[in-house]
Amino acid sequence: MPLEEVAAIGDNPNDLDMIDAAGLGAAVGDGHPDVRAAADVVTAACADGAVADLVDLAFRHNAWPR
Repeated sequence: MPLEEVAAIGDNPNDLDMIDAAGLGAAVGDGHPDVRAAADVVTAACADGAVADLVDLAFRHNAWPR
Protein backbone atom coordinates (compact mmCIF):
# COMPACT_ATOMS: atom_id res chain seq x y z
CA MET A 1 0.00 0.00 0.00
CA PRO A 2 1.43 3.41 -0.89
CA LEU A 3 2.19 5.55 2.16
CA GLU A 4 0.04 8.31 0.66
CA GLU A 5 -2.94 6.06 1.37
CA VAL A 6 -2.00 5.38 4.99
CA ALA A 7 -3.42 7.26 7.97
CA ALA A 8 -1.51 7.23 11.25
CA ILE A 9 -2.24 8.65 14.67
CA GLY A 10 0.07 9.32 17.58
CA ASP A 11 0.49 11.18 20.82
CA ASN A 12 4.17 11.11 21.81
CA PRO A 13 7.41 12.21 20.12
CA ASN A 14 8.28 8.59 19.32
CA ASP A 15 5.36 8.72 16.84
CA LEU A 16 6.76 11.63 14.80
CA ASP A 17 8.40 9.49 12.08
CA MET A 18 5.18 7.52 11.59
CA ILE A 19 3.07 10.68 11.40
CA ASP A 20 5.49 12.28 8.93
CA ALA A 21 5.53 9.18 6.70
CA ALA A 22 1.76 8.72 6.51
CA GLY A 23 -0.37 10.32 3.84
CA LEU A 24 -2.61 11.58 6.63
CA GLY A 25 -0.72 12.13 9.87
CA ALA A 26 -2.84 12.86 12.92
CA ALA A 27 -2.18 13.75 16.52
CA VAL A 28 -4.55 13.23 19.39
CA GLY A 29 -5.81 16.43 20.96
CA ASP A 30 -4.16 15.71 24.28
CA GLY A 31 -0.89 14.59 22.72
CA HIS A 32 2.55 16.12 23.06
CA PRO A 33 2.75 19.67 21.61
CA ASP A 34 5.51 18.66 19.15
CA VAL A 35 3.32 15.89 17.77
CA ARG A 36 0.32 18.18 17.40
CA ALA A 37 2.50 20.71 15.56
CA ALA A 38 3.85 18.10 13.13
CA ALA A 39 0.50 16.48 12.31
CA ASP A 40 -1.69 17.24 9.31
CA VAL A 41 -4.72 17.19 11.61
CA VAL A 42 -5.43 17.11 15.33
CA THR A 43 -8.28 14.90 16.50
CA ALA A 44 -10.17 14.73 19.76
CA ALA A 45 -8.40 13.65 22.93
CA CYS A 46 -7.74 9.93 23.40
CA ALA A 47 -10.65 9.46 25.79
CA ASP A 48 -12.96 11.44 23.51
CA GLY A 49 -12.72 9.28 20.40
CA ALA A 50 -9.43 10.21 18.74
CA VAL A 51 -9.26 7.05 16.63
CA ALA A 52 -12.89 7.36 15.56
CA ASP A 53 -12.15 10.94 14.47
CA LEU A 54 -9.19 9.72 12.42
CA VAL A 55 -11.27 7.05 10.70
CA ASP A 56 -13.84 9.69 9.76
CA LEU A 57 -11.11 12.04 8.50
CA ALA A 58 -9.45 9.25 6.49
CA PHE A 59 -12.73 8.46 4.75
CA ARG A 60 -13.25 12.12 3.88
CA HIS A 61 -9.56 12.61 2.90
CA ASN A 62 -9.85 9.73 0.44
CA ALA A 63 -13.34 10.69 -0.74
CA TRP A 64 -14.81 7.39 0.43
CA PRO A 65 -17.28 6.01 -0.37
CA ARG A 66 -16.80 6.39 -4.08
